[in-house]
Amino acid sequence: MRFGIMLIPYDRWPDLDSLADVTVAAESFGFSDVVFGEHLFTPANGQHDSLGVNWPELYTLSAYIAARTEHIRFTYNATVIPFRHPLHQAIQIATLDQLSKGRLTLVTGVGWLEEEFAALGLPFNKRGAITDEYMRAMRTIWTNDVAEFHGDFVDFEQVSVKPKCFQQPTVRTLIGGIGKHTRRRIVEYGDGWGSPTPWPMDKLGREVERIRREVGEAGQDPDRLFFSAGLSFGEVDRSLADAFSHVGSIGTLERASSQETIDLIGRYQEMGFTDMVMSTNWNTPNDLVERLDQFGSEIMPHFDR
Repeated sequence: MRFGIMLIPYDRWPDLDSLADVTVAAESFGFSDVVFGEHLFTPANGQHDSLGVNWPELYTLSAYIAARTEHIRFTYNATVIPFRHPLHQAIQIATLDQLSKGRLTLVTGVGWLEEEFAALGLPFNKRGAITDEYMRAMRTIWTNDVAEFHGDFVDFEQVSVKPKCFQQPTVRTLIGGIGKHTRRRIVEYGDGWGSPTPWPMDKLGREVERIRREVGEAGQDPDRLFFSAGLSFGEVDRSLADAFSHVGSIGTLERASSQETIDLIGRYQEMGFTDMVMSTNWNTPNDLVERLDQFGSEIMPHFDR
């Protein structure tokens, strides 16, 4: 079992350097991943205030943090694939993957905030089809010295794009969401399932079984897959819960004891989950570092990593 930490929402951080400071501390405590979320902006209509307004650009922020760390991975949960042209995004991803020596994990998302698509001039009702086509185009770019792609939303001929990803043949890619389209994407171009929040455990277990079955029926090895879910440690992080209110609750335990947390992680592990993203209530970065230290010393030693 590997353990990550969730950084959003960003408004409560005093500055961007403090994000890096906490990530350095998390790495020293044995955490394997730091998890970023993405929006381009928050609509000023008052309907999405829980998201906050501070959304640093993913690639710039994680490149800076990569220079200050050695081992911890950077998980984009989720990056909204339609926001960037695949030629542009493919080189961003490959460059960061090279600079970090293969420490990037994408969790692909189709997006949900319609105002962002309107501002970019993108058709909201076609975001799923755009996501699929952009991912196919990027994989073509990463796996060919000379690439071309012809689709409904992107079209290019005979381009040479370098660097390629440090991870071969492509960067690790988990698929966000739930349901038949998510399972189809995992079969087609995913390395597993990145669930952004803890859905009810019985639903999660059934979905893991479906994913593994469909991957196996497609002639692939289901044991290659990564499965990620969220975990609330101690008191629930209310700021994070508000930010994720559009997809459901981030957890049910209030002030969970260490033993309750260990037991819960064991249940996730039995269902086939490989990665847990920890969140906890905190007011200052120092508070968060103390919680991470506690989790690293009391919880993580009970699991192989």
